[in-house]
This record gives sequence, structure tokens and C-alpha cells, in this order.
Amino acid sequence: VDSSLTGGTMQLQAEADGTFENIGPANEIIASYLGNSISFSLTASQIEAITGFSEGDVITFRAIITDLAGNATTGGDSLDTLLVDQTAPSVDAGSDQEVKVIVTQSATTSDTGSGIDVWAWTADPAVTFSSPSTEDTDISATPDGTYAVVLTVTDTAGNSASDSITFVWDTTKPVVSIPVPVPTPTNDTTPSYGFSVDNVGYLFPGGGISYAGTCGAGTLATSSAGTNTTTYGPLTDGMYATCTLTVTDAAGNVSDPHTVNTFEID
Repeated sequence: VDSSLTGGTMQLQAEADGTFENIGPANEIIASYLGNSISFSLTASQIEAITGFSEGDVITFRAIITDLAGNATTGGDSLDTLLVDQTAPSVDAGSDQEVKVIVTQSATTSDTGSGIDVWAWTADPAVTFSSPSTEDTDISATPDGTYAVVLTVTDTAGNSASDSITFVWDTTKPVVSIPVPVPTPTNDTTPSYGFSVDNVGYLFPGGGISYAGTCGAGTLATSSAGTNTTTYGPLTDGMYATCTLTVTDAAGNVSDPHTVNTFEID
């Protein structure tokens, strides 16, 4: 240990374009520095003031040590470098969901700078993630409801970005009622029949209708929430007592089969 260094200076230098320059003030060498590793702290503004500083640069550091007599020694380039990354990652949390079973949420993320370090899925405590710290995750919820789900991505440099989806958890089957029965008896071979549905979807179109029984299929393929009308036929003369329909909502819940009133065509 050279005790003549005490009272001398250490000047940190950096380069972003091939030419080293002083960065920050010179630090006086005190006795406790001798023989030990010394850390320098720099502000963002000091680093950004380096000539040629720009996104993607790899900044190299070195130090110049000067003793009390003015003799200076320039150290070698640092083994550790600084990658300039001030650009937030790209994040797409994926598509909105309306489901009744656990679903895999596929996100798309990328970072062209320092690389992604952290994925973090967050939502209301009612929402469950199979793996909240990976790019893709399985999602479910209890109870039924509409939830905001957020994916936040942070890169190694500390830049972050977020994207969100709307997640609907719906395990409740639609309720179908029949407020307008088919008149009976009737001579109309294409009778109409009205029914209502309480809900067919929150985010996406639902309400697909399945028909069964001797009436065959009606003209209406998709119902909406509220009142709907479908028409059968043409039908032949006779009694019709086994006609039913079910409605499937956007989440895949299927209503109980509802039987059309018995009617006669004559």
C-alpha cells in the first residue's frame, strides 16, 4: 500500500463513444481507502451527460489515481459495463376472456434492451393465477363477476410497462322463460312462439339456441337478453307436445331445457 496516495485524488472516467472523459467530481483519497475496494455513486444526469450517450450504448469506466506529488496512474477498463436501456418493454396481456372454467391466458412480451426480468399478474383477490410471475398463466375466479386483470413487465434496467384484460368468470346458466305461448288450436302451420332470456353474455355474443322435439328447428338461431321470437314450420296437422329449446351463453353455460306449450295445428 502506497501511503503517499493519502490526500491524492481518484477521478472516475467513462466513455460511450470511444473517448474517455471525466464523470463526476474527483474524490480525495483518505487512509481508509488504501488497500480496499471503493464504490462510486453517479446520478442519472451525470451519466446522461457523457458525450455520445444514447440508447443501446455500452458505457465503460476507468479511474485515474493521482498522488500528492501529482503523479497520475490510469487504471484499466472496468470489467463491469453499463448498458443504456431507457425504453420500456412491450407487453400485450392477450385477449379478454368470458369463461366458466380455468383458461390459459397467453401474453406477448418483449424487450430489446436489457431483457425482461419480472412478469407480474395482478387482479382482485377473487382472481387466482396458476403462476403470477410468468409470461403466460392459467386464470380462474370465485365468485362470478367481471374483473380487471393486469400484466406488468419490468426489464433488468427497471423500465416497466403494463397491459390489462377484462376477465369475466361466469358459471351461471341462462334462465329461459316463455311469456308468449303458441296459440292452440291454430290453423297457422308456421306458428311463432315468444320467450325471454335473462342473460346471454357480458363481453361477447352468446345465446346460441338448440332445438329438439317434433317441432324441429325454429327460425331464430341466436337469442339476445330479453324477449325473443322464433317461428316453427311449416308443420303438418297434429298435436305438438315435445318441443323444447336450450340457450347457451358466451361462457358456455347451457340453460335447462324449456318445453314449448302443447299446441294443436288443425
